[in-house]
Amino acid sequence: VPIDDVAHLDLGQLDVVILALPPVPAQALGQQAALAGVKVVDLSGAFGGDEAAPKVVPWLNAEAAAESEQGV
Repeated sequence: VPIDDVAHLDLGQLDVVILALPPVPAQALGQQAALAGVKVVDLSGAFGGDEAAPKVVPWLNAEAAAESEQGV
């Protein structure tokens, strides 16, 4: 479901958030979603330097997404 304004969205009602945003807003929304217990798929690279965020390549290490404790 496309959402234009996420300011009033209850992120805790979602299973996953896929971020295809510039890095600054992706990092802010990604952190909010992770704190709400939502799995986050980030395509912006905002979490690329975060050692706790798994780098998942589906055909190589798909299990890393399921094992992530951070949510991102």
